[in-house]
Amino acid sequence: MKKSILIINALGPCLVVSTFLPMLIRDKARVINISSESVRLPALFQPYQITKIALEAIRPPSGRNWS
Repeated sequence: MKKSILIINALGPCLVVSTFLPMLIRDKARVINISSESVRLPALFQPYQITKIALEAIRPPSGRNWS
């Protein structure tokens, strides 16, 4: 898998949230992750699917906070 795809699609959102987490908590803000329905469909470009599955796996369950 290309490292750049993993960094952008899975690790990038984590780094952004962790960087701004103090401000997000202070302002009682929310983070909205937009993934892709392609993770549920067979596809030729599997690295993309893997990164989107990783993004869905690392986010808190609905209604839960990062803090």
